[in-house]
Amino acid sequence: MSANRDEQDVWWLRWLKFVSVIVVPAVILGVGFLFGPYFLDEQISRSYRIHNSDLMMSDTIWLMKFRFWLGVALGGGFGMIYVFKCIIRKVDP
Repeated sequence: MSANRDEQDVWWLRWLKFVSVIVVPAVILGVGFLFGPYFLDEQISRSYRIHNSDLMMSDTIWLMKFRFWLGVALGGGFGMIYVFKCIIRKVDP
């Protein structure tokens, strides 16, 4: 790869950048939504010195999957908006 910006990237490298702009935020937000309530519950229990919180005891696999896929959808959506903006303006991310 050359440092010269006048050269165009190889087509597969450009699309790899676009895909990574979509996938990375999707995974980060998905994992964040998945484990976010556990982190918040830990912070609440530390601040109030509560040892057994009912919030995470009622968590189910279905809710965990739902939170993960919700985060993936939001992260992927934000990434896709940015990619479409770059495609329309014909700019590299």
